[in-house]
Amino acid sequence: MLTTELRRYKASKKKSGFAWNNIIKNYVLGNVHNRSTNLAWYKDVDTVYLPMNWGKRHWVALVIRLRKGNIFVLDPLIINTPPKKVPHLMRPVIDLLPVIVKEFVDPALVDCPLPHVFSLERLPNVYQNDRTGDCGPLAVKFIELHALKVMPDSLTEDLVDKLRMSYAVDVYQEFVVPLTN
Repeated sequence: MLTTELRRYKASKKKSGFAWNNIIKNYVLGNVHNRSTNLAWYKDVDTVYLPMNWGKRHWVALVIRLRKGNIFVLDPLIINTPPKKVPHLMRPVIDLLPVIVKEFVDPALVDCPLPHVFSLERLPNVYQNDRTGDCGPLAVKFIELHALKVMPDSLTEDLVDKLRMSYAVDVYQEFVVPLTN
């Protein structure tokens, strides 16, 4: 979504008052469908987790620490993407995040300075899986583990095999079983 927004934003002649996608605006403001409470960035939320697809072929997990103004990339297959390509792939997030924060976060309601720039760091010590097809589920697992304060380097091949099976069972129960009833 941010990639599409970056193209639209750059093409826009009038940057102030840009017509942002409502999903982005609502997430920043905490107005998320099916969530019982409104949790706004900075006021209630310090860390944002996002899965991100690079080039329609590889998933990574992003840990955005709002107050510190930094973004960590948790990549389950670092050798798949050379370091020099990472800034280009991250451009939509790096370029738009400060603009989105400035547009939707009221500094008067926040007890810290809002960052004008977000730094980027690709964390090297995360589990690496050289099998193809696991990067999406692993990116989601990295988010879960990081949120629980468990570093993603604690995964093993055996645990990843169990994770794959668990996801397969979940998908089967969610989508296939209802079709047979």
